[in-house]
Amino acid sequence: MTTRNEAKSIIEEKFGVEVQKPTKAEIKEKKKAYVMAKKIEEQKNISFDYETYNPEKEITSLEEVKKIILKNFPSIWFEVKACLSTCATISLKNLNGCPSLILVGSPAGEKTTALSFFYGQKQTYISDDFTPKSFVSHSAGVSPEALEGVDLLPKLKNRILIAPELAPLFEGQRERLVENFAMLTRVLDGEGLNRDSGVHGHR
Repeated sequence: MTTRNEAKSIIEEKFGVEVQKPTKAEIKEKKKAYVMAKKIEEQKNISFDYETYNPEKEITSLEEVKKIILKNFPSIWFEVKACLSTCATISLKNLNGCPSLILVGSPAGEKTTALSFFYGQKQTYISDDFTPKSFVSHSAGVSPEALEGVDLLPKLKNRILIAPELAPLFEGQRERLVENFAMLTRVLDGEGLNRDSGVHGHR
């Protein structure tokens, strides 16, 4: 198995970023935001009650979303806002690359709760288990004609891939991690993925 430090070095090498632990100041700021959100909830300063006033009403502003989240899930507004920002990038004209966001936290830290708000939307695609090789498949057990229906990459065009569990990507031997992240880096470049194999040739 690959150690935590080995996985860290592979990610830094492939993505060109330095993986750092949250600083004490960042942790303090997060705790401060949580305390403020709880205070707002306790003082009941939130006047917007979505369910009571109009359950059929379409939410049209970020402020309405904020009020709903702070009222019901006061500790994860920061995460939800980050997810919303990432989703909004697909509306950018001439977007280069595929912006990505990874929520890191302890178990039962409500990461999945934040993601669940985006389930079932027209522009989201949920996958609880995927590998980088699934973007363009070369499975020997699938006919060439059927492969296009198996490939994950075409299904993600102009959509957001939501993967609630990324742990499998960080497991395995170093060689496997290097291969996974090399392929994932290529996909995130936004220029497609070309693969060759002895089974299906070039795809």
